[in-house]
Amino acid sequence: MRTVLSLALAALVLAPPLVAALASPALPEEGPDVPAATAPVATVTVLDHEQFSYTAGYRGHNVSVPAGPWNRVVLVWEQKPVDDPWDRTFSASIGGVEVLRGTTPRAEFTVQKDVTRYASLLPAGGIAMVEGYADSWVGAGQLVTLTLQFYDDPSAAAVQPAATHVFGIQRMAGMSIGSQTGPSAVDFGATAPSSASVEFIASGHGDQEDWFIYPESPPKFTLLVDGTPVATAVAMPYTYAFFGVCSGPGCTGTSTDQTVATAMWWTAQRGADLAGVHQGVGEIPAYRAVVAPGDLHLLQGAHNVTVLLDRDALGDADGSGVWITSASILTQ
Repeated sequence: MRTVLSLALAALVLAPPLVAALASPALPEEGPDVPAATAPVATVTVLDHEQFSYTAGYRGHNVSVPAGPWNRVVLVWEQKPVDDPWDRTFSASIGGVEVLRGTTPRAEFTVQKDVTRYASLLPAGGIAMVEGYADSWVGAGQLVTLTLQFYDDPSAAAVQPAATHVFGIQRMAGMSIGSQTGPSAVDFGATAPSSASVEFIASGHGDQEDWFIYPESPPKFTLLVDGTPVATAVAMPYTYAFFGVCSGPGCTGTSTDQTVATAMWWTAQRGADLAGVHQGVGEIPAYRAVVAPGDLHLLQGAHNVTVLLDRDALGDADGSGVWITSASILTQ
């Protein structure tokens, strides 16, 4: 048995709000879907205006987690391009598990994401490794600030509860069509969970960004436990493939190009968010699938876990592009 999760994105319409945004591009800040009702009881700074220049990779360190009481955690990502006007990738992880990925709007921005579902990776009063990823290949590059805000807040009842256990399978692994990563040896513990979900975070790079332009079916991500498929996610087109790569004649990177790209990027992402596709402006949403009850016994004891990337039915076998893919399993 397996659960199939398939997402589709409708054609984008350049409505009047886009025209208004073009006249005066905003530098928006959008918070979690459920706003916090109180101020945070503690804020932990992981990166403070960290400079990424001519590099790509994770930076971070072990942080002291507040002892509490707290019942909700919000990750805040702030990024400023110093002299880097192009769309870039950003990512954050806790305990080696990717919890946020997105692309930049060629402008200073702030993204907030509720990460309470990963709270088991943040032991109260203990230590946790928290990292941020950015890439930049010009000049002074990008400045990144990453913080965690901890709340003791009645709004926590309205957000998804923390998983009992979070198992990181892989983080930002480069995959092409027809490839497989793993096996990863995972010990799920002595008792089978009462429920579980699988989370994929994936983005296409190279010609795999625009698979949807051609008459071929989308990429399909499958997680297998000892060879048995337990969850599948079918990829959707991300709007940054249209709006974040290039704008304006010759893609010169002039201020006009940046204005157009910024307005389109924010408008498209906000529209997707309102449609329930994205969970936050700038975020590339995770694909999530619930593990069928009949497969929960596979998440008990030690097993080998692999991730397979292939085409959906009737698709071609072109594998010249790369999908950067993370996978994790959350259990209760």
